[in-house]
Amino acid sequence: MTNASVSPSVAPKTSVDEIPWNKHMSQQRSISDWIVDIIIWVLIVAIVAVVIYPIWFIVVASFSDQTQVSAGNVTVWPKGFTVAGYIRVFQDSRIWTGYTNTILYTVFGTALNLIVTLPAAFGLSRVEFKPRRVILFLFTFTMYFAGGPGAELPAVQGPRPARQSACVHSAGRGERMESDHRTLVLRNLHP
Repeated sequence: MTNASVSPSVAPKTSVDEIPWNKHMSQQRSISDWIVDIIIWVLIVAIVAVVIYPIWFIVVASFSDQTQVSAGNVTVWPKGFTVAGYIRVFQDSRIWTGYTNTILYTVFGTALNLIVTLPAAFGLSRVEFKPRRVILFLFTFTMYFAGGPGAELPAVQGPRPARQSACVHSAGRGERMESDHRTLVLRNLHP
C-alpha cells in the first residue's frame, strides 16, 4: 500500500453572473413573468377592495345624512355631511358604561391573567419540577379537545319565559304566537 497523498477535488470557478440567485444581478424577466405579476397584482387589489369597501361604506354612511343613505345615494363619499349620529350615540349613558366596562375588563383581566400565568409558566419551565410532564400534557390535551356537550350549557337555568311574536296572517288577520317550547298557540290580536 502506497502512502500517496490524495488532493481534494477543487470546485470549478464560476462567475458571479452565472449564479441565478445573486441579489446583485438583475434578472432577465420574460413576458410571461410580467403577465403573471400583473394577474397577481390585479387579484390582490380586487381582494383588498372587496374587504375594505364595506368598512369604508359604514364609515361614510355614518357621516352622511340618513335620508341620503336610505335613498341609496351614498357610495364612496359622504353626502349631506353630519355628525348627528355620533352626537346621539355619545349622549346615551350606556355607551360610556360599555367603554368603562371594556377598559376595566381589559386592565383587570390582563393583570389577573399575568398574575396566574407567569408563575405557572416559570414553574413549568423548570426541568426539576416533578409533575411538569403531566401538567403540560393536561394543558395540551385540553387545548385540542373541547369539554364536551356539557361545556356549552348555561351555568344557571331557570324557567324560560314564553316567546311571543306578532305576525300577519295571509288573509290579513293579525295573530300572536305564543310558545312555551312545547306547544304553539295562535291567538287573535283583534277580537
